Amino acid sequence: MSSPSYHGVQSACFPIALVSQICQCFRAFHWPAHGHSQPVSASHYCSHTRKGIFQYLIYDSNSARARLLGV
Repeated sequence: MSSPSYHGVQSACFPIALVSQICQCFRAFHWPAHGHSQPVSASHYCSHTRKGIFQYLIYDSNSARARLLGV
């Protein structure tokens, strides 16, 4: 099953096994710590790794050329 919100990222950044484990995806804004006044938009992809543990992969966009910002 594919969702339009991460369609571009799934083929370029995730192995197929990981795509099937994504249980949530959303966009959020972050403010950089080094005095920048502009928020940075980021795409978050969540997988439930085991009971009570979630892992989020954070990308700078949801396009096929998205860059990983954090885990």
